[in-house]
Formats: sequence, C-alpha cells, structure tokens
Amino acid sequence: MTRATLTLDLVDEQDLPEPLRELATRVARSAADATGLRGAVALRICSDAEMRQLNGQFRDVDKPTDVLAFPPDGAGTGSDPESVGDVALSYERVVRQGQAHGHGTEREFAYLVTHALLHLAGFTHDDAEEYRRMRNVEEEILASIGLTRDPVPAA
Repeated sequence: MTRATLTLDLVDEQDLPEPLRELATRVARSAADATGLRGAVALRICSDAEMRQLNGQFRDVDKPTDVLAFPPDGAGTGSDPESVGDVALSYERVVRQGQAHGHGTEREFAYLVTHALLHLAGFTHDDAEEYRRMRNVEEEILASIGLTRDPVPAA
C-alpha cells in the first residue's frame, strides 16, 4: 500500500541549519499521519522584517509574527495543483522564542511548523475548546518525533 505524503518545499532556506531542514520533513510526515493532510506546502523562511510586511498585507497587523499559514485559496499560494497551502516562518523568532521558552530552537521550529500545518488542515484556536484540541494534536505530533515538553515544576 502506497501512502500519500505531505511534502514541504523550503523557500529561502539558505540560513536554515541542515538539522532543521531534516526536522521539517519529520514534522510533515507526523502531521500527515495525525491529520490526513496530503499534498505540497511551500515553507518560506523569512526575516522579522518580511514577516511584518506579510502580517500587515494579509492580516492588517503592523508587527512581525512568528508564523503565518495561507490555505490554498489564500493570496500566498502558488500555482501548484497539489498545494495545500503556504507557510511563512520567521527564523529570527524561532531562535528568540526557543530561548525565551527554555526549550531551544529545534522544538520551537518544530512547534511552529506543526502549528501552521494544523491550520492548513483546518484546525483553529478561536475558542477554548478548539484551542485545547489543537494544542493536544500539536503535542502528539511533537511527541511522535521525540520532542516532548518537560513537565512544569510545581510552584
């Protein structure tokens, strides 16, 4: 039995370390298994400046953000008929947020790619129930590739 796949086509990834390129493939495979999402996703690695421009253009928010997901009917998607959407990700934010959250660049990168792929699969976090559902699937995907969260110590 041949399994359909979800592929990530990296765009402007010249500064992205090779281990993160490989991690993106593992995340895509696990996200496809968890959601059934199949096809191609263009993953664009951006600067904060570019993310600010995209956030302003598509969300009318004049500040940088960490990740944006554009479904196939969105303005960011190219002409690939197999496309399930596009993702823009700020590598600067990946590094900063990974340090700030104390779990490092690898987990932050995997988390943000996972988060964006779940949006492309139809997940939202508009209310508390949807948020919990999405967070649970995110953590399942991350755990499946060995990136579990350390338990929060009791106060």
